[in-house]
Amino acid sequence: MKKIGLTGVIGAGKSTVIEQLRIQGIAVISCDQVNANLFESNLEVKEELVEAFGSSILQENGKIDKTVLGSLVFQEEEKKKQLESITHPRIQKEIEAFFRQHEQDTIVVAEVPLLFEIGWEKYFDEVWLVVCEPSKQLYRLCMYRGMNEEAAKQRLQFQIPQEEKIKLSDVVFYNNGSKEELEKQVIEQLHRIG
Repeated sequence: MKKIGLTGVIGAGKSTVIEQLRIQGIAVISCDQVNANLFESNLEVKEELVEAFGSSILQENGKIDKTVLGSLVFQEEEKKKQLESITHPRIQKEIEAFFRQHEQDTIVVAEVPLLFEIGWEKYFDEVWLVVCEPSKQLYRLCMYRGMNEEAAKQRLQFQIPQEEKIKLSDVVFYNNGSKEELEKQVIEQLHRIG
């Protein structure tokens, strides 16, 4: 089994790559989805988050308000590290369990948005990176994620620049063209591995 770590800056097009991998029958786990599940259904996580960041992160229905939490966390590096200390060990366990479930597969992919930032590259046989031109990235964040330009730039400042990530990656997908062009790059890599 080849373990692939899929990463890329926010807005680069990881979702399109994941979609194509799944169409091709590849098992993919998304750290964002695991994280969302932790926020939704893990009482222990909820309690630790409230203890760390206060009850202002709760909505009226008692659920975690990710927008409020995000605005707190993306303003201070210390708070970001605090959040990661609560969620990352649990996410890592989920990935390990997922790999065990799929140990008979030829290729298994874990989508880890901040893979290099948190030093998880060592857990994978290859790292695949999705990149795009910064202007396209900003456009996508504002258009499809509903962020304003300032919020998008704030998120990006916590990520290693694309140029550095390119040097650290085994495979780079350039997503400056059409969706079909990106999908073709994904299929080529799957054929290479077999």
